[in-house]
Amino acid sequence: MKTRRWHIALGLCLLAAPCAVSSVSSAAPVPRLLQDFDRFERDVMFGRLGRRAARQRLLEMLKKIRVTYGPRLEGRRVPSIWHFPIEGGARRFNVGGRGKGFRPKRPSPPYDFYDGNRHGGHPAHDLFIHDRNRDCRDDRTSKPVRALAMVPGVVIAVNLRFSPGKPRGGRYVWIYNPHLDKLFYYAHLDRVDVHLGQLLTAGAVIGTVGASGFKKPRPCHIHLMVLDVADGAMRPFNYYDKLR
Repeated sequence: MKTRRWHIALGLCLLAAPCAVSSVSSAAPVPRLLQDFDRFERDVMFGRLGRRAARQRLLEMLKKIRVTYGPRLEGRRVPSIWHFPIEGGARRFNVGGRGKGFRPKRPSPPYDFYDGNRHGGHPAHDLFIHDRNRDCRDDRTSKPVRALAMVPGVVIAVNLRFSPGKPRGGRYVWIYNPHLDKLFYYAHLDRVDVHLGQLLTAGAVIGTVGASGFKKPRPCHIHLMVLDVADGAMRPFNYYDKLR
């Protein structure tokens, strides 16, 4: 009798399991368009595409993404001051070099999106957490620190796997805001909590701050780059004044 009750209980657990799992395993199949962009981003990173072909393909795909996802993001307002990308952080405490780390033209050559992993410059800000022992946990709370979306957008590329040092961004996420026509690149994440095609509001959790992608231990931070699409020019945008 006890055995029978145990089997019934197990059966009820198994029937209930899909409900619990569905919120984690993300749900809808990823649209082909975003799978294509995800592959395209890697092709550019590893230098598999010529500049002209890459630029044309980029513009074609982003146009389709705007048409598909622009209306779905219509109600998600972009504030004049963007959401700070580190949970509990502030510009004066977390932005490396007090904003002077944004140097798209140095070291030479200047940054060029189409150069992939061979690019020069430092077209981003590095945002650090309080983590002297480099365990990717806040020294005050002993907990991981969450990375947050600065503006609404759609997740268009994700990298979860890497060998130390390859690719140099470690675990990373690309987010696109069709109304701003800007791409947001979050690199060196310790954990990624979003999936391709996910729509985000400002302040949504992207993952946790880390140091993935380096051969040797580094201070835990987000390398956060914003690019103006600008008809395919992909110009680095200095968003320092958008933060508080």
